[in-house]
Amino acid sequence: MPFEQYNKKPWLSFDKAGPPRHSVMKPDQDWGSVWPAAQTFHPAIVPLPLRQGVTQVKKQVIPSKYANAELMKVPNFLHLTPPVIKKHCDAIKKFCTPWPDNLDTQDQIDKHFPLQVITSSYLNSSSSIRDKRSRIVVIRFNIDSLQLDKHARDKFIRLLGDRFELESGLVTLTTDRCPYRGQNLDYSSYLVTALYFEAWRTAAWEQKDHVDIEEYSVPEGEQGEFIRTLKTILNKGEDEASLREYKEVTRTMLDLPPQEFKPELVNN
Repeated sequence: MPFEQYNKKPWLSFDKAGPPRHSVMKPDQDWGSVWPAAQTFHPAIVPLPLRQGVTQVKKQVIPSKYANAELMKVPNFLHLTPPVIKKHCDAIKKFCTPWPDNLDTQDQIDKHFPLQVITSSYLNSSSSIRDKRSRIVVIRFNIDSLQLDKHARDKFIRLLGDRFELESGLVTLTTDRCPYRGQNLDYSSYLVTALYFEAWRTAAWEQKDHVDIEEYSVPEGEQGEFIRTLKTILNKGEDEASLREYKEVTRTMLDLPPQEFKPELVNN
């Protein structure tokens, strides 16, 4: 059939086009059905006068949404409007369980869920949706949540090095060796397991006749004011206040008279 005769049929006409879709949309329409998922920007669907791009110098206007390459290049979130998000939340609500009543304080949460996993996701306009920073996994927990005796705790802290905070007792492990987040998470779990069992293991060179201790200590029966001041200096370091207190306690123990300091006036 020749093209002229084919084009004469009214239902096969190519010279007629309907109005843009956004001009016939109803105000109360279901936007989730119009824009159900993430897709490239389409000016005939979006009923908004969007503008983006470099301002034209002569006309002093910003390019509109029609034939706008800038709007088509960047990702958009037009499919995540508040009504659509609410619909999604209502759909998945049946799979959720209520928050336990006993977990009403941060201490209870830390007790029953001691391990904290921290990851980050990034969104950017690039040729690839992957960001190398998203592979980093940080796990954090308190050392008191582990079942360790005195020897295992001391060895665990020594193996951690600067990854342990003495004041708070927090252990922080950051893994980024593997290319993917899941691999780094598995590697973090392996590190915690290896550190735990290595801390409980006692090597042959660790068995000594004397016990290595980090702080100066004395038996309970020898405690006194002099021993207390001495322990403060040896364990926490010397400063003006601790040395003055140690000096006064020593003079009292030796029955020496207290020192009296009198100011002297110096004339220039």
